[in-house]
Amino acid sequence: MITLDEFEVRLLRGAKCLDVRAPIEFGNGCIPNSVNLPILNDDERAQVGTCYKMKGQVAAVELGYHLVSGSNKEQKLTAWREMMKANSDHYLTCFRGGQRSRITQEWLADCGLQIERLEGGYKAARSLFLQWLAEIPIQCEIRIISGVTGVGKTKLIKRMGCLDLEKLANHRGSAFGGLGSQPSVANFENALAVELKKFTRKKGEGKPVLWLEDESRMIGSLTLPEPLYNAMQAAQVYVLEVDLRERIEHLFSEYVLERLNAGSAALELKETYLANVVKISKRLGGIRAKELAVRLSLAFESPQFDQKTAHESWITYLLTEYYDPLYQQALERKKTRIQWRGSYSELVEVIDCH
Repeated sequence: MITLDEFEVRLLRGAKCLDVRAPIEFGNGCIPNSVNLPILNDDERAQVGTCYKMKGQVAAVELGYHLVSGSNKEQKLTAWREMMKANSDHYLTCFRGGQRSRITQEWLADCGLQIERLEGGYKAARSLFLQWLAEIPIQCEIRIISGVTGVGKTKLIKRMGCLDLEKLANHRGSAFGGLGSQPSVANFENALAVELKKFTRKKGEGKPVLWLEDESRMIGSLTLPEPLYNAMQAAQVYVLEVDLRERIEHLFSEYVLERLNAGSAALELKETYLANVVKISKRLGGIRAKELAVRLSLAFESPQFDQKTAHESWITYLLTEYYDPLYQQALERKKTRIQWRGSYSELVEVIDCH
């Protein structure tokens, strides 16, 4: 049995977790670096649960053994053995570290394989992650990298090895920043907790300086944990400044070229962006929203040789009519916390010094 203290060590060194809960449970929340190889699938779990309610624990356990028998059991054992073979540093969990992981452990032992299970299971791990989210932000000196849309904040975060909130949320934080499906709330928080713990572990003695990109409370559909967000709202602000021409080039590359090169169809991307225009139309205003939609549509319909100029037209309009005014309002609220303004290379030097 692995205690929570031992779990922390193994988690941070990258051990692989064999999670035998049903897929629906795993999808709602899991330990980072887990693989889901369930002992009961969603339907089997539902059958056992119904049996437990109607006939009690003994009957439910008997049904579980019946459902996972013969070739079904052999297939699961094969998958578990292959996972253990591929990952020498591993451990086992279910929801509470009880019957499902214990049975898995026993079946593997019958095959001559040993795997330790996590005391308290995923439920205990989840409580630990929430504890880290509450405690770690106040243990750090947080500094915020701010700047208007397109200055390259995320690029800087990645280059300097800072904690990337948008990567964890799978969203770039803006109205046009969707990157696909976002993780569940629990998985976002779990991954964030682990990254925060890794950060504080590797920084050694003293209060670590944690550089974060300026974010609103929401990143896409996900909400930043309150302790972290509150700490960010009280942090010093460092403003990255880049001229408009460079910002337009950056967003053309990010919003258009990268997504088309990654396999997004032009028509699909156009429809996604037009839907985004609708989402911001109330704040943007009807006339400007219509103008933005027209420019955007024309860009995707322009001849190949003229596409870059056409795309730059709607990007420029989006920046000057929507993002920049919002940023100036937000920056005004932060003015007492602004410590520094400067270029990309200058901010790199500032971060390097800390």
